[in-house]
Amino acid sequence: MEEPQRDPDLVSKWELIEILQNDGSQTVYKPAAHSETVEFRADSRVKRSTSWCPDSKVNVAEYSSDEHKIHIGCGEEALSMRYAIKGDLLFIYPNCIEECALKYRRIDHLVGFVR
Repeated sequence: MEEPQRDPDLVSKWELIEILQNDGSQTVYKPAAHSETVEFRADSRVKRSTSWCPDSKVNVAEYSSDEHKIHIGCGEEALSMRYAIKGDLLFIYPNCIEECALKYRRIDHLVGFVR
């Protein structure tokens, strides 16, 4: 059995701190109005404390370190979101018409952690 590829900078628990939104005239980061965490695991899964899908409760998806993408199965529709790490910050880029992003900060480093 092949060992899953691990990204030690990514395998962590992250807390949402800001959301990049367009207010009509400019795109700015605003403090998150709700609590949310994502947990990237060493087995290429990523768990979200809220649902990845708008119309169903899907809180586990898979990620690819090579592509820097999260792959989500939302019923018949498959979604993907890009992500990037900058130090202890994680940025997830949902598919939006206008520029948008979710900014998280690392709250727990989980290297080698598989649950």
